[in-house]
Amino acid sequence: MDKFLKFCQDLDELGYYQEADNNFLKFASNQNELLRKQILIPGKVREMALKAYHQRNKDIKFGSIEDIEIARQLSQRSYLELETVLKVHKITAKKFFSRSKKDKSPTYWEYLCYGGDEGKWWAENIIKIYLRKDWKSN
Repeated sequence: MDKFLKFCQDLDELGYYQEADNNFLKFASNQNELLRKQILIPGKVREMALKAYHQRNKDIKFGSIEDIEIARQLSQRSYLELETVLKVHKITAKKFFSRSKKDKSPTYWEYLCYGGDEGKWWAENIIKIYLRKDWKSN
């Protein structure tokens, strides 16, 4: 595993970010013990997801089936697999700057499906914990 992480780090340092990410995710998907690790869901993340989950059938139409399913998992479970936390991180990082801060907008509710800002910070911290220090970019 160390050689593989070094390979991904080398790709990253050479500027091949997409290739490094793709290779890491392919490798990590084969590492069931890592991706099946159970991660505790913080209360604030649960609250935000529950708020969005309860809003799903009201006036404002928002989110895909996957968004609503993530909101359900975050609001009803105590733990998530690392693989799902990675998905939360990917979506919250992507939507962080494009989300609306007004509750009349669908993007506001879609972002809350993933725990909102609390979900973003939580997922980022989990990734920092599970990636080795020498693999992280400076």
